[in-house]
Amino acid sequence: MKLTEQIKYNWPFLIAVVIYVVLVVISTSGIGTVSDFIFGIMYILLAVTITYISFKRGKKIQEKGKYWTSVVMVYGSGLLSGSWLIQAINYLF
Repeated sequence: MKLTEQIKYNWPFLIAVVIYVVLVVISTSGIGTVSDFIFGIMYILLAVTITYISFKRGKKIQEKGKYWTSVVMVYGSGLLSGSWLIQAINYLF
């Protein structure tokens, strides 16, 4: 798949990653202070967007007859989003 097609399908996750990277750069470079609450919200946003994208792409892959590929992709994104949600809970509470 070409890069333009990847961006077309995954733009919500790409935007969430760009916002997260900007917040990390601001926090680590000393330009400003980013609260833990905002980082918690960002981890939740990352988890939601990757889950949304994987379900959306999984349906398309499943329509092509590749059921197990879509299942592995959805389970993988669920594991990753679960770890991000755990980090979000640590930041928020």
